[in-house]
Amino acid sequence: MGLLKYPATNTLSAIYEGEYDSEFRCFKGIEGLTFLKASYPCYRDVTLASSRDLKASSRKRSFSPSPNYRCRLGMTQAGEPGSEAATDDWDDYVQPKLCRVSAYPYRRLIDNDIRLLNILPGNGILECVLHQMPLTEEQVFYALSYVWGNKDEAEQIILDGNLFKITRNLYEALQLLRQRPGSPATIGFPDDYFWVDAICLNQDDVEEKARQVPRMMNIYQTALGVIVWLGPNKPERLRRETILSPTNPVEFLRRGNSSADSVIKLLFDKASSLWTDWELPDDVSEELVLRDVFGESYSAVLHASAELLQRPWFERIWTFQECSLGVKSRVFAGRHSVYLDDLIAILKVFARHHRLLVMTPGFARIASLIKMKESWHLKKSNELRGKRLKTNTAECLLEIISYVISGQATNPQDRLYGLISFVAYFAGEDLPAELKPDYQPPFEVIYWQYAAYLLQSTGDLRLLLTQQYNLQGVPSWVPDFRNISLRKKVECKSIVRVSPDRRRLYLQGIRMEYICDVVGGWTDPYAGGMPPDLHYRIRYVEGRIFKLASQIRNVNLEGIIDDFLWRAYRLFDQGGMDGIRRSYTNLKGLSGRGGIWLPRRERDTTDAFGKDLAIADEMHFSIVLLDDGTILSVSRRAVEILPNDLVCIFKGATQPTIIRPSEQGNSFILMGHCEIMSGTFYRQAFDDDFWAARKLDDFELI
Repeated sequence: MGLLKYPATNTLSAIYEGEYDSEFRCFKGIEGLTFLKASYPCYRDVTLASSRDLKASSRKRSFSPSPNYRCRLGMTQAGEPGSEAATDDWDDYVQPKLCRVSAYPYRRLIDNDIRLLNILPGNGILECVLHQMPLTEEQVFYALSYVWGNKDEAEQIILDGNLFKITRNLYEALQLLRQRPGSPATIGFPDDYFWVDAICLNQDDVEEKARQVPRMMNIYQTALGVIVWLGPNKPERLRRETILSPTNPVEFLRRGNSSADSVIKLLFDKASSLWTDWELPDDVSEELVLRDVFGESYSAVLHASAELLQRPWFERIWTFQECSLGVKSRVFAGRHSVYLDDLIAILKVFARHHRLLVMTPGFARIASLIKMKESWHLKKSNELRGKRLKTNTAECLLEIISYVISGQATNPQDRLYGLISFVAYFAGEDLPAELKPDYQPPFEVIYWQYAAYLLQSTGDLRLLLTQQYNLQGVPSWVPDFRNISLRKKVECKSIVRVSPDRRRLYLQGIRMEYICDVVGGWTDPYAGGMPPDLHYRIRYVEGRIFKLASQIRNVNLEGIIDDFLWRAYRLFDQGGMDGIRRSYTNLKGLSGRGGIWLPRRERDTTDAFGKDLAIADEMHFSIVLLDDGTILSVSRRAVEILPNDLVCIFKGATQPTIIRPSEQGNSFILMGHCEIMSGTFYRQAFDDDFWAARKLDDFELI
């Protein structure tokens, strides 16, 4: 029997209920063809095709036929009845979509099925159709990478004849695609399918989401390309801490005269033409070339770069997965677009000369993408050489977690579930039961389950390095994966055991000296730009902590301050340690409140401004002084350190940990980790050599 080829609509599928072919997901029979010719003149020359023809043509790209297209299987251009469209030249024709059953309201996804979205032409309300079909390498579609945005800002579209709510950010993305944005290839209706998670997945079905999450990478890898939607270009003020100006920090609080849209167009155009129309020298004159290329718009382009790197797309966990591997990603900001790799290339150049860009969320994501792409290229290279490296699932997951410095998600479980597709891909094996997605339990229970599995499997104590902790009803050693940052692993075998009921964690290590004094944490200096009371904070910490440490250890005060500022120096090293020291001295010498430090500063370069921000960052943590004069900076925020708390170093850890005796007396509660800023074990590597001759104590964390 022949198979009828025409694009399904809600009307067609409702009126014509013919025999349905499960292999090709389409209707059979002459009745449907008669209805189609009578109802839609542009299809009057559509003919029936055999199953053999469809199998041959299914390898070609499919799209909805219109009067302006010809197809090999007998459909002629409108106004040319009887024209011969069949040809042996595969480049001269395209394949119409098979008639497919509407996929909305949602039906269960079976086997390898996915749902794909097609945007209909028009200028009014946005109208789309949803089709369900198998995911194959021959199926051509684009995958959309975006953030949902505020759920309260909802818009309505028509999906298969039904009203359907989506967020405003997604609505703006689909509107753009309906307008068919430009080069290098036109993307949009009527010939393109899209995979959009908010529509193509039934968000109300937690079981479907749990089944589909491990497939995410396969979906994005199978796509013809990934469309990254950063959102429209709005003339909003930048976050003050990363507003850039090449000369004067006072100008950071003002934007240039160019509109955001035109500046981003200039940035994208130059990024696309780098190494073709212009190139950069491999020497110190690199920034001079940048200034020459962008001319008077150079400062505005820096502003635009900082603003782009602060858009929510760079902070979401799912977007990391969607653009990390081999599929080409094209970034859209408003109507302007550029390949993601080209954008990253030029932003890296800017960051070499304007280090404040490094402090943005977007640059942290860029570093993560680069690491993941390197892992992907290594895997592919080994496969080409016939090598298949076996990777432990737990170690693979930890490595991937270490790549992602930040990753926000609406559902806290997705901080982990957004990465597990990588694990299946790189480890080459099915996920163990402990890691399979399950949206039914509270997210704290999922974190607990993952932590127990990872600690028992790897013994990697970097998992304890949580910067913030907001978990309820789980042991204190369970990390809050929303705020975890894994440093480079220490070369030391840890001694870790999880109790059978997963409530206790057994470790070994040593105790440091007792706590002498504590200066509590300070308001986040980035909440509103440079904090106006920074000079008070510096004087207070110096008088209460630094000077006392100097007396206890009988060392020079300047040396202790240099130790404390080492991390700030590493980030902004222009001018050497003397430059950081001058910034510290100048900030300490300011007076007054309300941000009057800006006009009183002696220096006016962005590098000096960056040094000030780095010093402010060091000052906002809780600072602990031990009895031997050692200074610690508590990395976990909003934690109160008490005099009877203990500081210990666990074997296998990269940093000391603060623990608190429990009411039972023989166990401890984990309070947070800390950094040694000066004194005993300062800049010490806690490797096997460190532990070789040390007597270890046992610790039980609950």
